[in-house]
Amino acid sequence: SDRLFVLRGGRIAQSGTPAELYEAPASGWVATFLGAGNIVTATTDGTVAQTPWGAVTHQRTPPGAIELLIRPEQVELRLGQGGFRVRQRHYYGHDCLVMVSPDASDDSLAVRVDSVDSPLVGDPVSVHVVGPAHAFTRADGVSS
Repeated sequence: SDRLFVLRGGRIAQSGTPAELYEAPASGWVATFLGAGNIVTATTDGTVAQTPWGAVTHQRTPPGAIELLIRPEQVELRLGQGGFRVRQRHYYGHDCLVMVSPDASDDSLAVRVDSVDSPLVGDPVSVHVVGPAHAFTRADGVSS
């Protein structure tokens, strides 16, 4: 199909191509309805947000409080560095979904990694978000 419609409560929540819906959802609800995603609360200067996982670039928004969509495949991990630890690891054969947390926090970030040489539970890692995250203002985030 060239165009999809996402319905919520019998109303159109968003329409667009599959890529538009996945990469630039209108709300956190649409984002997580379409696939795995980390919705992260952050503070931004307008283009760079400060998160528990470091500075993350995003499309321009007004400065202040925002929510970011970070897809698990947008995150790179490096073993043995940084102040983060693998808390959970789910093996799927072709890849793994790992949950990573800062050493001093219970916040977690879902990260999709190749199953070959993937980190194990307890491994120290560094986190790097690749490419810009998609930003929502608080008004159009998860609760909308």
